[in-house]
Amino acid sequence: MDPDPAARPLLALPRQSRAATAGPAGEPPDGPGLRIACLAYDTLGIPSAQACSATLVLGWDPECLALQATVQAQDLTACADPTRLYRGTSLELFLRTAPAWHHLVQVVVSPGTDPGQGTLQTQFFDERGALPAGHDTTRSCTIQALRTATGYDLALRLPWRLIDLEAVSGALCECKITLNWHRHAALRIQGTWRGPGGEDFHRLQLAGPGARPEATRRAAWLALEPYHSVVLATLGPAADAGRVVTIRQRDTVLAAITLAGGDGRSQGSVTLPLAVLDERAPLQVDGVDGVIGTCRVPDFRAELRQLVDHALAHPPWSLACDPASRAAHGVNGDFCFQGGRFPVFAVAGAAVRAALDLTIERSWWVDAQGSTVTHAAVAGRYGLLIALSYADPTRVDADGSTRPRCRRLAYHTVVRLPDAPQAVQELCARALALRVACHPHPSAGRAGAESDGARSLATDPDVASSLAVAGEGLQHGGGLWAQERAWWHEVRRRAALLETYGCLVTLPHLYQRLPTHRWPALIVLHGSGAPDSPLTGRTPEVIQRHAESVPDFPFVVLGLQTTTWWEPGLVAQALQRACADYRLDAQRIILMGFSMGGFGTWQTLIDFPQLFAAGVPISGGPGEPWAAARLAHLPLWCWNGADDRTTTAAQTEQMLAALRAAGGNPRHTVVPGCDHLQVPVACAASGALWSWLEAQRRAPHREVPTGDGKAGA
Repeated sequence: MDPDPAARPLLALPRQSRAATAGPAGEPPDGPGLRIACLAYDTLGIPSAQACSATLVLGWDPECLALQATVQAQDLTACADPTRLYRGTSLELFLRTAPAWHHLVQVVVSPGTDPGQGTLQTQFFDERGALPAGHDTTRSCTIQALRTATGYDLALRLPWRLIDLEAVSGALCECKITLNWHRHAALRIQGTWRGPGGEDFHRLQLAGPGARPEATRRAAWLALEPYHSVVLATLGPAADAGRVVTIRQRDTVLAAITLAGGDGRSQGSVTLPLAVLDERAPLQVDGVDGVIGTCRVPDFRAELRQLVDHALAHPPWSLACDPASRAAHGVNGDFCFQGGRFPVFAVAGAAVRAALDLTIERSWWVDAQGSTVTHAAVAGRYGLLIALSYADPTRVDADGSTRPRCRRLAYHTVVRLPDAPQAVQELCARALALRVACHPHPSAGRAGAESDGARSLATDPDVASSLAVAGEGLQHGGGLWAQERAWWHEVRRRAALLETYGCLVTLPHLYQRLPTHRWPALIVLHGSGAPDSPLTGRTPEVIQRHAESVPDFPFVVLGLQTTTWWEPGLVAQALQRACADYRLDAQRIILMGFSMGGFGTWQTLIDFPQLFAAGVPISGGPGEPWAAARLAHLPLWCWNGADDRTTTAAQTEQMLAALRAAGGNPRHTVVPGCDHLQVPVACAASGALWSWLEAQRRAPHREVPTGDGKAGA
């Protein structure tokens, strides 16, 4: 959390008489400037200074902010995925004139995909708006870089004109610096230059060449142990070794650390139980020439709730939650079994259950017809439903004593295997073939080669979902995951457990003046964002704002809202309700979604292709290429940002290639200079897209129920 800007101290930024240049190889930068030698890491351990550290010096001249850096990095290895920007030890510099993201520019320097060469990869981002087409990153900043045996030396100059700052003595700006270290493909550690109040952004005041700012050399930070304690760590210069650091919360001394020397610096850490900490008050670390830092206790239950909600909302057939995460936060057990007795399932791990006071309120089994059962009478597919509740970390009763309960539903497919060993092996082989065809996975061949296939498949949700589908005889070409989703939708409908999506409706200006006219509709599915934030502040707002600004806008815009992953059956249900409430043209209904909504757009189009005239997945990932034949007839226009590192254009091309192979003719626009969040804005501003949408009509089909439009009156 960034404290109040007015409460943050001003740091004098010395003026430099000449442009900053890289010093001798491997030597720390020298000369006038604001020196930064200790970063706060978001990790439990303190990385070795030789493995991951940086010595930084900041200064300025009338043209540029100047940064000199000596980066220590032992992980300069080739990156397997060139689309991932932060592989290797990358340095990020953020600069702004006011405490708001839309004033921000950012430079990222990393070893790139070819660390054996002397050049470094540079990316520039401007949060004030989309970069113009053909923007040249090298014109945004200048960099001199030199590879060394232990990392790289860097001299970076970022022009003040990028943030419209007049560089004179006394001018103010804000700066943030981070260092990203990848020990291997799955582990990233980030070091941040933090202030004594825990702030990430520092207020800098341009000073004269004679300014001698106090060296910023010490750091303190908190890292969360899983659900029960925090580790407080400190770093400082070698001269601090043997001195004592005190940790306080309010007026209570919680612990003291005697700093140990080594690795060219002093360091120390202590573990504090969460039970003795007040999440509303920060921890203060002092004892070495004043306050080293202020660390805020994380509201770990809020983060934990999000993890649990995500895991519970993604049944195994969605392949969206990895098995390790499911074991910690979701539902885990044997998804395949033999005999009439159902297997035992556990919800989350013991630490998660204790931290959230999680309670199972009811659990029950259903058979392939959706009827409640107590045992598995025959081989085939069954479903497990679990109703649970846990403490809500975001809400407190009026007296502050208790917390209301969050209630959630988890549901999972399981399969009773045949009793005959030969039948089990045949079923496993069929499941493996489906898995390879629909969701390739490096371990697929290894799992299928096991002599005891049932045992190896029993604890793998990905394979179990394929096995469930195979066991029911569903066909690959007919959209197997669509049938699995449809089955669960019907089971939950019978049990009255379906969610109802919220909907923000924007009507054309002429809607009331043309009482007999039926209007085309645009259904918009938002991205993940903050699931409890108002709908007007999320993805559909961009489209709705455009609709309200155009006098003759021809579409009824239906912005749906969900707090979990999009479910095609619920989208179709919301469409049916809207058709009954508004005068919609059933032949001109178009589905559009961004990010998570783009994934939901692909799935909904696959499950219900007969309902829509066209689809517009925006940053929607790879779709489901195995079901491309179901969409070959449908007009599709996909959008991606050229600078989007969240969902890339290459991922979308996987689906588009399958569509073309099936006889389709999809369109694909990759917007230059756009990152993930800027793509919807580019779509709304595209006149060609709106003209294309107006021209789309599907062939006559069974009508969706239409109403008299009273809801729009």
